[in-house]
Amino acid sequence: MAMALLANDNRKVCLRLARRMIRADRVRAALLSLSVLLVTLLYTLVFFTADSVHSSYLLSDQLEYGSTSHIVFTGLTEHQAERISGHDSVESSVELRSLGTLGDELLEYRNICLAAADKDYAETVSAVPEEGRMPERMGEIALDTMTLDSLGLPHETGKVIQLKWRDGEGTEHTDRFTLCGFWSGENVHSESCAWISEEEASRLREETGAKESVTLGVMLWQPKDLDDRAEEILADLGLGDVSFTTNLSYNSARMDTANARAVSYLLTGLFVVAGGFLLIYNIMTVSLHERLSLLAAMKALGMTPGQTGLFTSAYALLLCIPAVPAGLALGFGVFLWLARGIVEGYTGIRLELSLLHLWPALAAVLLSLFTAWAGCYFSTFRMKGWTPAMIQAFLNREYRGKKKRRRGRVTAWRLALASLGTGWRSFAAAILSLLMASLVLGSAYIRYISYDEDYYADEMYLSDYSFIDASCGGEYQRYNEQAGNITEEMAQKLRSCPEVTEYGEFLTHEVDLTADETLRRTVVDFYNGIDSYYGDVTRKESMSGQPGWVAGLDALEETGEYRSVLIGAEGLVMDYVLFYDILDGEFDPEKFATGDYVISVGATSQEGLSSAPAGSQVEIGDRTFTVMAAVADWGSIPAGRNSRAAEFSLNYVMPADTLQELYPGTHIRQIMVNIDDSKADRFEERTADIRRDEGVTVERKSDELGEFRQSVASAVSVGVFAGALLFGISILGFVNVIMTKVLTRRREFALYQSLGMEKRQIRRMVLYEGLIEGAVSLV
Repeated sequence: MAMALLANDNRKVCLRLARRMIRADRVRAALLSLSVLLVTLLYTLVFFTADSVHSSYLLSDQLEYGSTSHIVFTGLTEHQAERISGHDSVESSVELRSLGTLGDELLEYRNICLAAADKDYAETVSAVPEEGRMPERMGEIALDTMTLDSLGLPHETGKVIQLKWRDGEGTEHTDRFTLCGFWSGENVHSESCAWISEEEASRLREETGAKESVTLGVMLWQPKDLDDRAEEILADLGLGDVSFTTNLSYNSARMDTANARAVSYLLTGLFVVAGGFLLIYNIMTVSLHERLSLLAAMKALGMTPGQTGLFTSAYALLLCIPAVPAGLALGFGVFLWLARGIVEGYTGIRLELSLLHLWPALAAVLLSLFTAWAGCYFSTFRMKGWTPAMIQAFLNREYRGKKKRRRGRVTAWRLALASLGTGWRSFAAAILSLLMASLVLGSAYIRYISYDEDYYADEMYLSDYSFIDASCGGEYQRYNEQAGNITEEMAQKLRSCPEVTEYGEFLTHEVDLTADETLRRTVVDFYNGIDSYYGDVTRKESMSGQPGWVAGLDALEETGEYRSVLIGAEGLVMDYVLFYDILDGEFDPEKFATGDYVISVGATSQEGLSSAPAGSQVEIGDRTFTVMAAVADWGSIPAGRNSRAAEFSLNYVMPADTLQELYPGTHIRQIMVNIDDSKADRFEERTADIRRDEGVTVERKSDELGEFRQSVASAVSVGVFAGALLFGISILGFVNVIMTKVLTRRREFALYQSLGMEKRQIRRMVLYEGLIEGAVSLV
């Protein structure tokens, strides 16, 4: 009957045999299903993490670019915009119709288009009001908060504000608007929009004669090689002089970076493939004798090699039916719990489900099925074509042992050594699985300890708290000296907090000064000199990429006039001023506190001075100061930027009260404080009103260190989790090998007892075997 079934309906019989084999040994089937579940979990975690990191990196590039459009064409006429929109390569497009740009000099590092409100375009550049609404009536305007902060304007709808703007011809105009909405401007954005209604745009065109300029954002059917595609579109339409920019998230170098980050996670998947295969192969190998006995019986009834493979494949796939979906669900849950922090730590982008794709789930399912099938199939692959007699001979040889016994006294130790050859394949698989898990964990640990939090904190952060005028809180914001967001009352409150252990503040004021002949020659000779770092190029020539800087140096050489940023420094911040080497002179804190001395600031160089030398005199305002010392420029503080006119500047540091005496009304730009860590909660309570003030940006060292720790955890967490899980299941596989080896040798132990071996000697032999195999696994 069985022979007829095998001959006529092999698939159904093989499937039935696989089901019966699962029922016959439920423990082994459960262990295999659990292994498949864990492997699927790991695949899901690794693939979804790689996908989310890749997508988030590209999204961060897109945010830096400032638009979701593939290509943005600027300076178009309406006719040109229509032609580009109708090109065969263009899937969709959005238009920005601008009258000009906001013209206040405080916005000189940003390009803010004054344009008729367009919701579709606003969504592509993240410029949709979060408070209030888009303009609908005459005289209304919507702006981003960075612009409001730079201009010293409150975040308050209904407020009437006066703005300067320039049309396309460069003519400056001034108009009054009512703020109807605003949104948070990202610090990475150097461009934004100032939205007005269509009616207001028409009024301004009629009154000023301003011409509309169209900016066109397009989405392509095939967004590859965007620069080439843009050139092709313009060439096809005969529009060769049109300016355009392309989305950074499609830039080949940026995509290579995103791919490299994703691949770093996918490499963990290689260990999962190998570890999962070895785990399943191991479990199947330790039960080899039972399965071979079944195969011998079935081959005696006429089972062919093809049917043997079909039976093994059906067995593996049946185990996957409950395990793979459960592993996929659990893996996705672990990913959502673990990877959100990873993605944000790496890219600064909070993970959204909309960023994810379907391929990680499909890859996890397919690879899980393949791993389970491969582990089961290859455990008996070489025996598919064996006859029943060959299988029985193999089983007898396994029981007898392959090597001839040496003559001599039989001891428990010798028997333990002799038994190592039994089941060596499953033992080797278990050891290899442990090795790979250890490699994953070890590499994650080595990567983790390579991060030095203390070094990072010392280099990056001078104080525990930094209170910054919001007008210069962003990278592209020029400090507004008239904003005055940090008041004297705030400063006095921070000084008087008992939790504050160190206090410091920066004040700055830009002035135009005239250099004497000594200073002029010192600076000009320094920058006309050759720097060994640049070879045969002068220091001035090395700055040719910054024409504003070169123009400032030329003005100093020709007229002696230069821009200077006067820096009032008090307390803690002086440590940062003096952080780098003093290039000339010595610092005397008592003399400096008198207000009769200043410190000149120059370029970092040991080959000469680029600022006023120690002992020289400098006239500032109506006073003459003596230069106490010359120091190297420290660069990163105070926050924000100075004016473009100060691109080349010779700066001076003086006490904060001296600067306020010289120029009354000079406001505090930045306050830095250190606190008693044990009283941090109390300090937070005392300063809650300052931190809530929209005119003050607060940076906390603890927050930055928290982000650093999160970034460190992001770098190693998937490796640690995958390695720990692989190590755990490898240990279970190793224990399974040892226990199964003992439990399946009852016939052998019975033979030893019949020859006079006592139970305690058998126990000792098994103990020796365990110790030897444990030692091998440790090595």
